[in-house]
Order: sequence, then structure tokens, then C-alpha cells
Amino acid sequence: MTFLDPTRRRLLQYVPVVLGAGSQIDVAQAAENSRAEGWPMAQHNKKRTSSSDVLEAPGPQLETEWSRNLGNPIGDIMAVDGTVFATILGSANGLALNAETGEGIWSGPIETYHNGYIYGQNSYYGDTIHQIDPSNGEIRWSKTIETGNSEYVSRLIGNRDSIIVAVKEDGSQRTGSLHSISIDDQRQQWVHDRVSVGGMAIADGSVYFADYAGPISLHSIDLNDGTSNWDIEVNSFDVGTPTVQGNTIYLPNSDADLMAFGANLGTKKWEFNTPDDNFGSPAVTDEYVVSPLGEGVFCLSQDMGINWEFQVEEDWAPVGGVAVVRDKVYFGARDGNFYVLDLHTGEELNRFETDSEIVGSPAIAYNKVYFGTEDGTIYALTDQPNKRPDPDFSYSPRNPRVDTEVTFDASESTDDRSIVEYDWTFGNSNLGPGTGEIVSKVFETPGRKDVELTVTDDQDTSATISKSVDVVRANQVPEARISHSPNEPEVGDSVTFEGTASSDPDGTIEKFEWDIDQDPSSGYHIDGDVVEYSFESPGDKNVKLRVTDNDGLEASTEKQVTVVQQQVNFEFTGTQTEITLDEDAIITLSIVNYLSNKEVTVQLVINTPSGISVSSVAGADSGSNQYNAVETIDPASQSSISIRLAANEPGEFDVGGIAIWYRGDDEDDVNRYTDSVTIQAQSEGGSADRSDQNGDPTSSEAPGFGIGTALGGVAGSSALIKWLHDRRPRE
Repeated sequence: MTFLDPTRRRLLQYVPVVLGAGSQIDVAQAAENSRAEGWPMAQHNKKRTSSSDVLEAPGPQLETEWSRNLGNPIGDIMAVDGTVFATILGSANGLALNAETGEGIWSGPIETYHNGYIYGQNSYYGDTIHQIDPSNGEIRWSKTIETGNSEYVSRLIGNRDSIIVAVKEDGSQRTGSLHSISIDDQRQQWVHDRVSVGGMAIADGSVYFADYAGPISLHSIDLNDGTSNWDIEVNSFDVGTPTVQGNTIYLPNSDADLMAFGANLGTKKWEFNTPDDNFGSPAVTDEYVVSPLGEGVFCLSQDMGINWEFQVEEDWAPVGGVAVVRDKVYFGARDGNFYVLDLHTGEELNRFETDSEIVGSPAIAYNKVYFGTEDGTIYALTDQPNKRPDPDFSYSPRNPRVDTEVTFDASESTDDRSIVEYDWTFGNSNLGPGTGEIVSKVFETPGRKDVELTVTDDQDTSATISKSVDVVRANQVPEARISHSPNEPEVGDSVTFEGTASSDPDGTIEKFEWDIDQDPSSGYHIDGDVVEYSFESPGDKNVKLRVTDNDGLEASTEKQVTVVQQQVNFEFTGTQTEITLDEDAIITLSIVNYLSNKEVTVQLVINTPSGISVSSVAGADSGSNQYNAVETIDPASQSSISIRLAANEPGEFDVGGIAIWYRGDDEDDVNRYTDSVTIQAQSEGGSADRSDQNGDPTSSEAPGFGIGTALGGVAGSSALIKWLHDRRPRE
């Protein structure tokens, strides 16, 4: 950084006028800038100040967030509503790109942005302007500017509810007109003839422009009716676009002068001359004027006059547009570098190298810097460097088999921007690589396969993850097996069927289905690995089981189960159940052993209630209201016990019968039979009460066995089995 020689400080006498109270920030313009949330037009705003103290100032260290080559030299950049609009040098067209990713959205006419829409002309020398939807490039309306001459649209700028259109006659730089076109109905509101308009700036109800009709002058026109406010000759061969800040207009010219004029009357305030011939438009804040200076930039300040000068290192590397955001200065140069300087000192904070010259003005928005180069590349720089993507993937099925399709899904991968490439390799296999977020492969051999995924984001940053996938042999059929208990079920018995012995050599059994009821129309209609069923008739029954494994393969089996008639039969009967007090009834509990090869050990018990007298007992021992016998019944044999009883008083009396038994020596398989007979006694023809055989007509207690409960507490217990065994008749 170098400072200018004091002899070049001719500006000092004018500085108090230029940078005094009249240069304060325009509040309305600042509010408009804030609402735009970006850099909505070349040089940022309608005043062309190329500055903002509202936006974030990225840097100083900048890295590429994204870059795109558009194939044509890039001019000025705009960034607004999440979109970057790049103009093409020498063309009416430009390109709209996503501000975050750089992805192209549309191409078409692009000149300026105003109140939510893009405006442009139909061609570089076209006479028609378009209002364009910035989201998709669709033309909303068109308006042809007709003057009666062969003309073309040269400049556009928005103003409230109108578009200001500069028109030049074809083949002439010295003749043209200025038009105000209503945005609502495209009606021409006014026209100002005999002007040849260069770059325009708008402030405080006026449009300011360089007028090439005759000697070059700075011209101010009232935006309400198109009448001239003032016109002042600038005595220069060429001039740049004016910049308005406060009550001062700054105008660079081809003589390397920076001139200042009063906005109200056009009075020239001062002129600052430099030895170089670059005359780009300045960036102006409330404190500084930063302007291109041939091969660098210079800064003017209120308290120092010439504050600092910065020159690039290469000869003839004039600077393009300058932008100032907060305390940083941004610009590109023809040496291919983009520079970041400290606004207060001019110190170089950073430079970003490109492969081509930079001639257009940058845009600062969304904490990024956007600019283009002559080789057609547009850059988005950020001080928040791109993060490496985080790759991840899943696959299905989780236990893949040979010759079965496996789907690999990388949608779980993440990136701070966007992933644009997914590349797969499949190690330890004969499979080729794959591309795409989701791919499917079929492995032809078993074993561990190393699957590798590489993801690449839109900044060409990659990351890789690898996972091992175990591939097993082709799916094997499961095996179905049936077991049941008891082995010799009788009619009416609850039979338990189990399929738990079924197996799958390479997986698990997921489903058990049974066909038991011998009805062909019902099919497999019972589910569960363990089920219970009772047969209502004897015979050979075909029981079927179908199993399904976790891969959907099925297997079935069937088993024949022989169901027999009840093999041990009991009956508990009475000769008559309706008696008078002078009549008797005989109650019999009998057993028939149908087994052909096993004896049955049984205890037979008859319990009588109070109010009953027993006159005789057959085949049983007598007790207090209880009569029992323990016997061993040979195969194909039977036995019984009986009592003769009478009622002592009218009423209903329940006589209970109980049989507890087991087959052969299977003392662990004790069975129980219970039943009752109800005796109804009437007094007609009867006699006085009779005592029972044991002389206790009121006793309701039965030692050891009572009806329904006498043997219930010990049935099946070891004490009962021992009792039956001990009382079993011996040879």
C-alpha cells in the first residue's frame, strides 16, 4: 500500500463541501437495501453507491464455495431472492443460478432488478423490453419502444411503479430518448427526446445520467413528468455511470478525473485528477469514496482527504467495479486476482487467484462474494469453507444370499451443501462399479464383500465409507416336524400338537399353520407353534403342519394320529331317582376297562349327604357318609360298587360319585372322574324319619372324601398315588 504525494491533494479544498452533512446516509435507500436482502442490481442500488453497511462482509479469508463456467465473458453480477443473475458482456442475455449451489435455473434477457422482477431487452440492439419472472425466466409482459426511428434499448432502471428506458438511434451514439413505462399497464408515461443516455442513477425523484447528445454533459430529469432539472457540460471525451450519495453526484471521466456535482442544481463542487486513465465508478459510503485508479484504487476520507492508495502488482491491470461492505473493500482486476482490502487503511487482507481477467462489478450477498471472469467462470466465495460430506448407506436385505438382489441406499449421506455424485465399488466380487444414490446388485458367490461408497459434493469435495456385507449361500428350505401328546388320545381328550421341533438351516421359522379338523375346505386354518385340539370321533386322523421361514420359503409335513374310543368308561346311575320316604333307591358306580393289555388301578367312592340312610353296601367299605373301594381292573374287565339308600325326610339329595385311576404302572398319569345323582324324596305314603346306617342322620362331614372335594385336594399328588398303591389288591 502506498500513499499519494501531498502535491496531489488538490481535493482538500473541496472535501468539506463533498463529505460534510450533505453526504449522510439516505435512510430510505438504506431501508430499500435491507429489504432487498442481497445485491439487487449492478452497483447494489439505484443510487449506484456500490456499498452497504447492512449486509454481512465475508472474509477476509475466502475460499471457493462453488464455481460455474458459463461459456461467455461475465460482466456485472446481481444477487437477490436467493438467485444470482450474471450478465454476459456484449449480450442482452444472462444466466440465473441458485445462489447456494450455483446450479443453473434459466437463461434469458437480464438487465436490472426492480420490485421482485427482472427487466431486460429482447436483444443487444433490440427495441423491446420484457418483465421476467426471476424464479423461472418466464416473460410476463413485453413492450416495444417506438420513436419513429430505427432505435434500440440501451439502458434500463426501475423507479417505483415504472421502468425508465434509455433508447438510442441505431448507428448513433449522439441521438436518443428517455422513456418512462408504467409497470402496471405498460403505458408510456412520458418521453424526453434529444438525449443520448449512458449509465443512470436515481435519487430523490430525479434520474441522473451522462448525456452524449452534443458535448457530453451530466443531466438531471424529473421522474414525475420527464422535464429537465438541469444540464451541465463535463468537458470530457467519455464518462462513467454517476453515483449519488446525499446531495452529491460523483462522476468519473476518461481523463482520469473524479468530479463532484451538487444534486440540486448541478453545480460542480470539485474535480480530482489522477495520472491514470481508468475511470470506473466509485463506491461511496457516508465516510469514504473508494474509486478505481488505473491499476488500483484510491480512498478519499473527510478528515484526511486522500486516505490511501492501493495498486496491483502487474502493469496495465485496471480494476473493475469496486464494492464496499461495512469495513471491507472488494474488487477484481485484469491481473486475474480478486482483492479484499481494509476500508480504513487500504491494507490488503486477502487476494483470490483466478485464471482469467475480471472486468465486471461484484455482488456481496448471503455472506458470500460473487464475481465473474472473461473466460466465463462465475465464482461464489465464502469465509465459511465447504465441509467434507458425510457418506453413509444401508442395504436390504440385511442377510443377503447368493443370487438374491441387494439394494444399496446412500440417501442417509449428508453434506452442508449438496451431494452430486455417488460412486460404488464392490470388492471381493466380480461385480462392476455402480453410480447413483440407490443401486442394486446380485452377488454370485458367498462370502464377505467390501462395499465402498464415495460421495462428492457440488464443490468437488469427496469422502468415502466402506462396509462389509456377508453374503450367504442360496436360501435353504426349512423342515417341518410334528409331535403330539398324549400319544394315544381318546375321543374328547385335549391333544397338544407342537411344531417347535421344526427348523430352518439358514434362518428362522416365522410362521406355523395347522390343518387338523379333517375338513378339506378349511385348509390351514390354525396358527401357532403349539396348538390344542379335541377329536369328536375315533379313527386315524391326518394332522398337517406348514412352516414358513424368514425368507418366505415353505415346508410341510403330516402325521397320522389314532384316536380311540374312551378306553376306560365310568357310569354313575340310580335305579330310581324319585322316591317316597318308604321306598329305596340303588346307586351304582361302575367301571369298564376296554384296554387290551393294561390293567387299571382305581378308587371308587360314593358320598351321601345328610338326610340319607344307607341300608346295604355292595363291593365297598363303609365310612361316615362315604363308601369306597380300591381295585385293580384287568384288561377287558369291569367292576362296580353299590349302595341301597332311603330318604329320612322329604327333599332333594345329591349323591356324589368319584373315580380316581391310572393305567398300568403309570402312577404319574392319574385321571379323575366325578358325577352326581339327585334323589327327590316325597312324604306321600312315607313314614317317620329313618336314621342312616351309621346312626348319624345329620352328619355332613365325610372323612377324607366329600362330594366334589373329598378327593380334589389330593388328586394326582404323591400322597394319593401312595394311598392307591398301598390299598391296591395283592395276589
